[in-house]
Amino acid sequence: MKVLITGGTGVIGRRLIPLLQNEGHEVTAPRHADLDLEDPSAVSQALEGIDAVYHLATRIVTGERARDGASWSENDRLRGIVTDLLVDAALAQGVQAFIYPSITFLYPAEGPADESTHWGSDADALRSSEVAEKAVERFTEGGGRGVIVRFGLFWGPDAATTSPDERFGATIHLDDAASAMVEALTLPSGVYNAVSDGQRISNAKLKKASGWRPRY
Repeated sequence: MKVLITGGTGVIGRRLIPLLQNEGHEVTAPRHADLDLEDPSAVSQALEGIDAVYHLATRIVTGERARDGASWSENDRLRGIVTDLLVDAALAQGVQAFIYPSITFLYPAEGPADESTHWGSDADALRSSEVAEKAVERFTEGGGRGVIVRFGLFWGPDAATTSPDERFGATIHLDDAASAMVEALTLPSGVYNAVSDGQRISNAKLKKASGWRPRY
């Protein structure tokens, strides 16, 4: 398949690209200097002949700045406006699959959860993730195959933490996250949790659908 990845230089993109190439897929991962994701014409042109899109581009804020809502504005644009633009272009260009990495932080802060659990968070910093998921649902309604993978808190080399932090209810090693994204390329439309085993948020749906198993 011909695959376009936004955010290919990020911690997941750097791992995903060689995995897809090893599977025989032709991967394009334009940098910001090569593709303005807020330019509808440029985005539409970039998706000509593309079979699948991974929208991985984010601008995650950490540390004290994370408490400032204004610091999340670029991330909000990438998840909100840009996801809508990509979905519009993907539908117009006949792209087969649209894959989006979301977050398990959308679930309630306590108790078990699976993909059928209603969102429990009202944090402003997470609203753009909800907007992005709805855009992917629109892609599915338009005849494409929209796949949402909700990740737990990343850990491992290049992540904010090098060990799992259980306080967040669900975690996942970066290598496992990348392998889950490879599986997402052939999954049916829908939402799937990608988290490590034995946590309060279930990964059973993804494991059953694809045979994926986390290594960590």
